[in-house]
Amino acid sequence: METKIDERVFSKPWFHSVNEEERRWLRQLLEADAKDRRNYFDAMPKVDFRPPATQEERNLVCGAWAYRGRGELTGICGASAYAIAHFPLELPILTFLYDHMTDESHHAVEMIEWASRYNPGKEYWRADLDWEGRWGNGQLRSLPLKEGQNWMDYLLFILPIETGAGLGIRPYDLLKIQLRELAQFTEARVHSDEAKHFMFFMLSARRLLQQGA
Repeated sequence: METKIDERVFSKPWFHSVNEEERRWLRQLLEADAKDRRNYFDAMPKVDFRPPATQEERNLVCGAWAYRGRGELTGICGASAYAIAHFPLELPILTFLYDHMTDESHHAVEMIEWASRYNPGKEYWRADLDWEGRWGNGQLRSLPLKEGQNWMDYLLFILPIETGAGLGIRPYDLLKIQLRELAQFTEARVHSDEAKHFMFFMLSARRLLQQGA
């Protein structure tokens, strides 16, 4: 899927101050990112999806999606909540962070709820020792609570997540066993949201670097 700028994004309060030079930079950035991802996808093995056929497969694929959803709630949403509560931010930036949390929590809820529908009887809203116990709790990936942190600390935390994982990683491309509805939701909604996040975080980092130049 190509990632292109929807011009409506510039109507958002957090992009009101974007000038023409920055718009050109964002377009070039997304074009370069799309080129990199095309090369990445071309190199990936191609698989044909099929639904889980056994209870073991259902536990695996549903557990993976639910774990990802719980991690987004505790890690990504948690970091934005911390930034809102602790950093003196301009109002347009606050509106983005609230939008960001809404988007990410929606993604997480869909992942957890679809896993619950496919595998009834599992408590996917609770941490699972087979997942959190083995791979870690999403809270460990959230912004550490330290005195003296600022907006730059938040950006340094969130940039690797939102500029790499959000746009470039589609785990279902590598899994033959898949929940088709979740893969379709991720393709249709999640990556559209992540493109907006990518633009905001990259532009914010660029502006900070320019201020320090």
